[in-house]
Formats: sequence, structure tokens, C-alpha cells
Amino acid sequence: MNPDTVAEPGRRVSVGTALAQTAYGAMRRAVAELLDSGTCAAMERAVDSGTVNSAVTAARTRRGPYL
Repeated sequence: MNPDTVAEPGRRVSVGTALAQTAYGAMRRAVAELLDSGTCAAMERAVDSGTVNSAVTAARTRRGPYL
């Protein structure tokens, strides 16, 4: 999604809910894997909070206070 094409000038586009739902889906799949097979392969794609914080900081630097 490109905020420049979906929002009027000066309006904010929020994707927070979609990002949270994506994270909940990943968590649900990881829990299902643990319960079904006892494995944790889904956890191999996990990122640490420092990586997430760095990405958010970099995005804010490029786009301003709102992502």
C-alpha cells in the first residue's frame, strides 16, 4: 500500500490493525505447530524487538512522525 495514493493530502493512513492481525495470525500458526507436532520451525522467522524498533525508527526518519 502506498499512502500517497490512498490518502488525501494531509490525511493519515493507519495500518496498525492490519499489522496486529498479521502478528496474531503468525502467533496462532506457531502455537498450532507446537501443539500439533511439538516443533518450533515457525519461530525461525521471528525477529527481535531491536530489529523492529530500528525499522520503525528508520521509517519515521524517512516519512515523519506517522508511518
